[in-house]
Amino acid sequence: MLFSTPALLAAALALVLVLDKPAPVGETTGQSERGAVTGELAPLFPPQGNECGRRTLSFKWTSLRTADYYLFELFDETLTSVWQSPCLFEPSIIPPPEIVQGLRSGAKYFWMVIARKTDGRLTESGLGLFILK
Repeated sequence: MLFSTPALLAAALALVLVLDKPAPVGETTGQSERGAVTGELAPLFPPQGNECGRRTLSFKWTSLRTADYYLFELFDETLTSVWQSPCLFEPSIIPPPEIVQGLRSGAKYFWMVIARKTDGRLTESGLGLFILK
């Protein structure tokens, strides 16, 4: 059986497309691309999209009974990391004054928290958004 050149090219292209498909990321059990389970941690304060004053800037998130510690990370509007906390043992933080003073008024900022659980697994929150007054 002979195949025409266009048919062979179409078959080759279809094979490349099938073989070039990326492997699925995580399972459907709440794994994120970074390998941390999502959904257990949630940003609580400041409320999503709220304006926040420089003097009162603080963050709170849901507590996990099984957390060994938390890591807080602050991002600018391009999602470039601005600051990451040391290990935290409470579900809240007030960033150091020198970090807060370096933030721009009127700019959007994002934040998230990662918890290291007693079983060694990581759990991460979604992104919180606030606007600095």
